[in-house]
Amino acid sequence: MSKKAKLTSLFVVLGGFIALLWVGLLSEPDKSNQALIDQAFPSFTLPLLGSPEIRVNEQVFKDSQWTIVNVWASWCVVCEKEHEFLKQLDQQGYFIIGLNYRDDIASAAQYLRRNGSPYEVTLYDHDSDLALRLGVIGTPETILVDQHGVVRQRHLGELTPRVWQSKFTPLMEGR
Repeated sequence: MSKKAKLTSLFVVLGGFIALLWVGLLSEPDKSNQALIDQAFPSFTLPLLGSPEIRVNEQVFKDSQWTIVNVWASWCVVCEKEHEFLKQLDQQGYFIIGLNYRDDIASAAQYLRRNGSPYEVTLYDHDSDLALRLGVIGTPETILVDQHGVVRQRHLGELTPRVWQSKFTPLMEGR
């Protein structure tokens, strides 16, 4: 096989791979992230990030209030980008639970001390048990839980004002 034919074959294979990757990225990105929609949030018992001797369970969800569960990690660059918006939501009175995922406990605690915490409580999911039962595939991920403990929405990726207004606000306002 000539050098030109080998090079052409390489480009064809590489082009096919890129095309498959592109199609995979564009096809229904939220479809894989619909686990537990309209189902009860799984039961759990996890330690608090800052106080590992204190364990919290699903009773942390407040009755008659929407709850935002934010899956994050100190090593997650995108989590850092959305952190300021989460602090704005906290200042607006939203009840936010942080679920620290696949992280070093000291790094996570330092991250919150340095950047401030938008969370009412921060759960430390050391073994990723809750994250696995939730179907978490990466960080950040935001899960909206209704007043009855039922998962109503999920978003994988940065939570921005635009995403908040289009995916979360309509559910909370009954639209």
